Formats: sequence, C-alpha cells, structure tokens
Amino acid sequence: AEKRPPKKKKIHQILYCAQHRSFAMAGRALDVVVFGSTGFTGRLIAQYFATTVARQHPALKWGLAGRSAERLNALKAALGCDAAVLVGDTNDQKSIDNVVSSAKVVLSAAGPFSKFGTPVVDACVRLGTDYVDITGEVPWVKRMINRYGQLAIQNKVTLVSLCGFDSIPSDIGTFLAVEEIRKRFNENTKLVRTHAVLKGSFSGGTVASMLEMEAAGDGDAMRNPILLGSLADNVRPGEEDYSTYEYCEEKKAWMAPFMMAFINTRVVRRSSMLLAAQGHSYGPDFVYQERALVDKESVAQKLAKPLPPPEVRKRMIAAGILPKPGEGPSQQERDKAYFKYYIDGYSESGRRVTVTVEGGDPGYTETAKMVAESALLLLHNRKTAGAVGFSTPAVAFGRALSDRLTECGIRFQVLPEAQAKL
Repeated sequence: AEKRPPKKKKIHQILYCAQHRSFAMAGRALDVVVFGSTGFTGRLIAQYFATTVARQHPALKWGLAGRSAERLNALKAALGCDAAVLVGDTNDQKSIDNVVSSAKVVLSAAGPFSKFGTPVVDACVRLGTDYVDITGEVPWVKRMINRYGQLAIQNKVTLVSLCGFDSIPSDIGTFLAVEEIRKRFNENTKLVRTHAVLKGSFSGGTVASMLEMEAAGDGDAMRNPILLGSLADNVRPGEEDYSTYEYCEEKKAWMAPFMMAFINTRVVRRSSMLLAAQGHSYGPDFVYQERALVDKESVAQKLAKPLPPPEVRKRMIAAGILPKPGEGPSQQERDKAYFKYYIDGYSESGRRVTVTVEGGDPGYTETAKMVAESALLLLHNRKTAGAVGFSTPAVAFGRALSDRLTECGIRFQVLPEAQAKL
C-alpha cells in the first residue's frame, strides 16, 4: 500500500482546497510550462513546442522556465517564439511555487530529478497543477508516490512521470498488446516480452542521473523488479531482471540485458496494478519481461557486463570520454539514431499478438515528442485521463497517446494475426 504523506507535510493540506481546483485552473495565465527548458533535452522539448505545437495549437499559451533568466531569454530569442519566461530555482520553493501556480500543466525536464525534481512535484501537488516529466529515476518516483500520493488524490492532481523513451514505448505498447489479445481471443494476457533494437547515444544529464541515484544509495531499490508495485507482493517467476545473454533462434539475433529494462519493467508492472484496481486487469498471472536484441555475440557479452564503478565513470566524464551535463549527441548523430521494439503478448492459451513501436533518435528527439504530446493530452483531455494521483502513461493516456504519437512519426503498429505457443 502506498504510504500517506508524513505528518510534517499536513500543513500543505490547508494551502489548497480541491473543490476549487477547476476555478483556480481556469484563471491561470499559461497552459503548459516547460521547466528545465535550457538543459539538453529541455531545449529539444522547447524547440518542439515552438515549431510543431505552436503551429498545431496556435491558441496555446506556454512558457519556458528554469534558473537563469539570461539563458531562458537567449533560448526564446533563438527559437523566435512568443513563450513566457519564468524564473524558478529549486533551492527557492517560493520561486518554484510562482512558476507552478502560473500553469495548468508543468512539463519537467530538469534532472537529475532526485536532486532537482522534488520541489516541483511538491508545488504541483499543493497548488493543483497537473504534471508530466521525462525522469527515468524509478527510486525517486517511488519516494514521490510515498510522500505525496494520498495528497495528490485528495487534491485531484494527476502526475505522470516517465513520459519519454523510458517508458512510453514499453508501457503503451504493452497496453495495446493486451487490448488486442482481449479483442482477438477474448482472453487474459499471461506474458508480454519486449525485444528492443536501437542505435543511439546518451547525454550528460543521463549519466549524471545515474550517478546521482547511486550516490543517494538507491542501488538496492533500482534492483527491485516490483519497486513501483505489481499484481503480487513478491517477485514472481519471470519477473527477475534478465542478466545473461543467449541466441534467439526465432529472432535470428542475440538476446542480452537491456539498459532501460530496470526502468520500463517497473512502469509496466505499476500500470498492470493500477488498471486491475480500476477493473481493467491485464490478467491475474500477467508477467512482463524486456531484453535487448543485437546481431553480434560480442555485443551481447558486453551488454551482460556490469557498468564501470561510479568513480571510473566520473573520471571518464572529466576526461571527456563521457558527456558532461548539458552535453549530448549532435544533430547529425541524432539523425542517424533509431529504435524498434518488438512487443510479443501471449494469451492464457498461448496465442500471440505482436506490437511494434519504432521511431528515430529515442532518447532525445523522440522523447521531446513523447513528453510534449503527453502534456497536451493531459491539458486537453483531462476529464478522460486515468485516475488522479501518480499515474503511468498507459493508465493516464492509453490508446489516445499511441494514436497521437503515430501521427507525429513514432509508429505503433499491431501486426496481423499470428499463432504461437509459449
């Protein structure tokens, strides 16, 4: 069960009255604020708003937010947009409250979230502002659920973390596979197994987030397959993280541990738990697994090895081998990047449905689309979004998000009927 907020937070309950939420939201100056918009991924999100979103939603009022007015104004000038500029520093809660209270939805791209994210969530929950982010820091998300979950429900606030490459393709793809199994076979789903193929690199912010999680002592939590909840109280057979490598005859490729699986699997299992509570269970014995798919055994062997120790990675950053915060892949590198997920769902009788999800540069270009479109769905379709509180992409948005992203070039496809036994 999710814990209630600690007693010291109860004073926040008098600062916002849930029954006046609609009135308060109607009077807000901005529809969406992009917080952390001068970071590497934040700039790409801001660019997407300034071009695609502004063209499709000309009446939308949005803002750029972060710590430095100078950098924000420079970004606004470079984008040639009419976005509002709001300054908020996570070391100054009042300034964050001012940013959050100006918007109906806050989109946060300011990581590491375990270092910078909590004041933004705190303000959203207290002030009744809906929220999406691009974090992959699952232990931090768990702390936010424990600390603010009940108050978010009380104040009718919807918060949807993990709205980027981690974990929308996995979460929404699984949702579609389960939906198709029910439609084709009228059965529950027993197993969904995702095989991920991708080419891309990472930013300094991603490296920093991983180091921050380890510095915070989150190692054990990161290794818990059901950290965000599951249908069972204990890890069930098949839910353990995949840690070896082997050749897959059916796929004609090597299976190996997938670096995003320790994030994505936790989110899919939380979705299955939340949907079951709403009466939309994937199935009582549902299990989700995720693996990388590569063409060479040597690559599979490398993926099965543990990461270098934090001290070694810090030296690699200092030496320029790994990117620093604010740095990331170039436009040319992002143009060559891609991903494709093969999501195989199996019914209770062993019949199979396959969903594919594919797009371009996963971690940055496509993440910007994913989180921006999630924010817009939360803004425009709030009455039909999933339950309030800490939700997931599948629960909050479901098929509406896959339809929207497919229009944006991230293709979700249910393949023609196939028969396969477990």
